[in-house]
Amino acid sequence: MDNNCNSIIKRILFVLVNIVSFPCVYFLELSNGLDPSWIFALNYINNSNAKFGKDHFFTYGPLGFLGRCQSVGSNLYTGILFWILMAVIQIYLYKRLFQYVEHMIYTVIASVLLILALPVSEADIYLCFLNLIALLLVYRYEDYFSKWITVLLSGVIFLFKFSGTVLLIATLLMLLVCALAEKKPVKTVGVFLGCIVIGPVCYLFYNLSMRSLFRYVRAAVEISVGYNTSMSLDIYGAYYIWVVFVVICYVCLLIYGIFTHKKQWNCLLILAPACFFWYKQGFMRNDEHYFLALSGMLLICSLLMFFIDWKEWMQDTERNFFRKVNLYCLCVLMIIPIMGNGKTLSGAMQTAASNMFNFPKLLDDCTKQDRSLLQEHNREFMDLIDGHTYTTFPWEITENISYANQNFKIAPLLQNHMVYTPYLDRLNAEFYTGDDAPEYIIMYLSTIDGRLPLIEAPVTWENIYRNYCVVTADEEKFLLKKRGQALVKEASVVHTSIYNIEDYIEIPENCMFVKIDVKPSIRGHLENLFYKILPVNLEITYTDGTVKAGRVVPDNLSEGIDTGALIRDQMDFINYMNADTGYRSVAGISLTGPGVRQYADRMEVTFYNGSWKQHKE
Repeated sequence: MDNNCNSIIKRILFVLVNIVSFPCVYFLELSNGLDPSWIFALNYINNSNAKFGKDHFFTYGPLGFLGRCQSVGSNLYTGILFWILMAVIQIYLYKRLFQYVEHMIYTVIASVLLILALPVSEADIYLCFLNLIALLLVYRYEDYFSKWITVLLSGVIFLFKFSGTVLLIATLLMLLVCALAEKKPVKTVGVFLGCIVIGPVCYLFYNLSMRSLFRYVRAAVEISVGYNTSMSLDIYGAYYIWVVFVVICYVCLLIYGIFTHKKQWNCLLILAPACFFWYKQGFMRNDEHYFLALSGMLLICSLLMFFIDWKEWMQDTERNFFRKVNLYCLCVLMIIPIMGNGKTLSGAMQTAASNMFNFPKLLDDCTKQDRSLLQEHNREFMDLIDGHTYTTFPWEITENISYANQNFKIAPLLQNHMVYTPYLDRLNAEFYTGDDAPEYIIMYLSTIDGRLPLIEAPVTWENIYRNYCVVTADEEKFLLKKRGQALVKEASVVHTSIYNIEDYIEIPENCMFVKIDVKPSIRGHLENLFYKILPVNLEITYTDGTVKAGRVVPDNLSEGIDTGALIRDQMDFINYMNADTGYRSVAGISLTGPGVRQYADRMEVTFYNGSWKQHKE
């Protein structure tokens, strides 16, 4: 009777968990804005001849559009087929999980944790979660079909989003160490090695170029690392105290398992990279994405329930103080993300049921969307462009949806605010030079996170200034056109000085460029690894006494700032663009903001004199 009852409960939980996990949150209508722009770019690039690693660079790759499918080309139908395949894989993996777990109480707890965590809003987390299940099924149970599934998912993740690739590689290294230590079969070790190499092999099928593969990986690494220093704001830092508690409990469980030789203690070691990466993915954001970290922690806890024999771990807790601590740590590990995740069981089930029921309508809305309601570019601008190639700067792309054709060109980094390092800046800058550069640029002075316009990517802006001039403008935007002759920069070093990080830097009257070389301190590197770099601002004092401050990308200051580009408003911009000899109105600058303390006390500043001149054949 008890076995029949347990079997029925398991089946009910199995159905509920699959419904909650139903991947229907990854289909979107087209819209205007910052995130909708790069989402549209992913979908647009997939229907063009451009290649990631060759023409475009992002944390998402060739399959990235599957995480935000839109009705662009055949993407919507490709996405439906892909997520049906993922749903089938999910059902198989969950089935194996429920079959292997012996104790009913752990099945119930794991299922509750999954219901509270899913569906996650980020498709890469979902894919990595499925892959973790498959990897652990291979590691612990030698499950045959899971071997093929994990190789498939590893290839998909490499082409999907790079943060998932880093998580995968870190997890596979842990698995290889554990597998070799336990003398697992050679076939199992071979599966893990296959998961490492399948990604690059898949990329070479997509684009047969080792150079592009290298650029694909390097650019993704620099965007991922740069995001941590250039996009994060210190808004939710107070919640970090809960992270400390979670880490302490997790480490205590790991140490206890090692020193008491508990079974499956290495599952804690194998899942540690996922804990770290999902924590980072959530807590470095500035838009309440710490929910991602908490959802990720719930997913990890569910896997710990499925793969560790806690009955053996909890024996004799009444008579042993350390085993009681072990029990308390496990409880805290689950309770903290449950408290902060913002979901209840009834709410999660209601949301899941609503998602599944409304899924057909969601797809119908995507295919029948009235795109005429979307914001479009100034009609006068488009008449002047008149069939010539053009792009947008710095980030709004979706205003091009109605005009998206062979004349519309997307910059290599998709949006200028993603140019976080000098390497990325140079990659992006090449787009604005040469015969293949777009004839026109529709430009805003708007930025994100309170950044100063024009100097967030100095080399990119220098190439735009060198090759383009203002044709016309409206209240918000400018239309830039290729110059008949590109300008040539003639600059020479005046002197180099060492300043303290917060010193006021006086700008000489004829100074054309300033390079500021700042390096993170040891403390800054550690805080960046375990948390994030806080905002760094540049405070500008103008010759008329006015002061303006805005956020900067510290790494890119070493590329050199055109002092004329330190503008206050649209009028300054027009004067700067139209001046024959260079427009200069800056008296001095200084670095401020909470992130300054994370950099070395000393910085090197180089001043340049010079001018822009017409190119002579």
